[in-house]
Amino acid sequence: MSLPPALLIAGTSSHSGKTATAIALISALRARGHAVLPAKCGPDYIDAGWLAQAAGRPCLNLDIWMCGANPVPKLAAAITAAMPPATQKTILVIEGAMGLYDGDRQGRASCAELAARLQIPILLLVNARGASDSCAAMANGFLTHSLSWMRKWGRPSFCGVICTHTGSGLHRALLAKALKPVLARHRLGLCGFLDAAGAPKLPERHLGLVQAGEIGGSLNHAALGQWFENNCNLDAILKGTVTGKGREKTAALPAKKSLKISASRPVIAVARDEAFAFCYAALPELLHELGGEVKFFSPLRDVAPPPCSAVYLPGGYPEEFARPLAANEAMRASLCHLASAGVPIYGECGGYMYLMRAITDKNGQSWPMCGIIPQQCQMTGRLAALGYRRVKSAAGADFGYVRGHEYHYARICGEKSPVAPLWQVWDSAGRSLEPQGWQQDNVLASWIHLYPAGSLPFWRMWMKKAAKHGVSQL
Repeated sequence: MSLPPALLIAGTSSHSGKTATAIALISALRARGHAVLPAKCGPDYIDAGWLAQAAGRPCLNLDIWMCGANPVPKLAAAITAAMPPATQKTILVIEGAMGLYDGDRQGRASCAELAARLQIPILLLVNARGASDSCAAMANGFLTHSLSWMRKWGRPSFCGVICTHTGSGLHRALLAKALKPVLARHRLGLCGFLDAAGAPKLPERHLGLVQAGEIGGSLNHAALGQWFENNCNLDAILKGTVTGKGREKTAALPAKKSLKISASRPVIAVARDEAFAFCYAALPELLHELGGEVKFFSPLRDVAPPPCSAVYLPGGYPEEFARPLAANEAMRASLCHLASAGVPIYGECGGYMYLMRAITDKNGQSWPMCGIIPQQCQMTGRLAALGYRRVKSAAGADFGYVRGHEYHYARICGEKSPVAPLWQVWDSAGRSLEPQGWQQDNVLASWIHLYPAGSLPFWRMWMKKAAKHGVSQL
């Protein structure tokens, strides 16, 4: 099976502007009858939620660095596994992270490298707020910029340019005149102008945008799709997804290997609600492939997880929902009972915080949590950690190195952990960082979000523990 027609949206546009453009494009494509497979470049959950809402299906996260060795087959397999039924023509729409060439050292793992290695054309966004001729210089820079990795993987290709944050008709005319010679040299079209006045307003908080699920269906996707159609040449963009470099001869993907490890089908209870929404879309599918049955539950609303063999608590915003999480004493007691019964429990970032004794919010108010881990954390108002992470079991487990990402504002406060840490940690440059996390008996937790395609050995080990435990009833 080949990859579907695709494009990657990236450039100079602001974080919210880029997401807004991607939402509007997805809405326009769906209005024309296309199925859209949404994806986000990099380790982002919040933008992914907005894209999933617009597309009506889960959003993939595509990250070269976190895949580890030989990333292209892993990413291609993830895309293929997420493809909707073949009853509709599917288009893969990827929203970039940060700017086009921003990534690790020398632009590695950037949107541009992802596009080059997957042979996906780029729809370049140029933020034109307060500029005209300068936008031509910016566009030319994006189209000609050179980095060392291009000698091996080739240059990315482009399918067109859109100017965002435009103003009056005169402003658009000045932009078109300035960009014309640059785009002519690169045989690209100016695909449209998106005025600042028409863009959707996406609310933000300290980690970026507010989650899509928190404000429900407040966006009018039909109107957004029409706004995009009215201001952009969607036909030219669609043509670029098919004729962009390499798209007409995408290599066939290798046959998918079975990963199943258990015939007993352990039941994995996965927390999912507004407080715990930072779960990669590919993870439930991976747990299923490893022989598990995934059942979702809400720590905010349910009194207990479903009968299960293991519990996974993903990241999220427990500090924003500390009051209702603290008030749900039945759920906290149920999780404590499962921990005492030996059920494997694994928490990441927000899930780690929920397993602790308490969360102190930014106003100094302390809220009781599960108390399974005898620590507490405090929201500091300052970024505590950010970056790619390569980790290995600090206890010497033999599953080797796995990869993930760390991004949080909370810090552990009080006494030092009485148990050995879960992970030895290195950043993407190979620098050793302070060991972190919690491991005691059946409970594992840390700040790091593991990336499914880069952490299969860990999940295989954890699922074996779940299979051995069987299903626990409360």
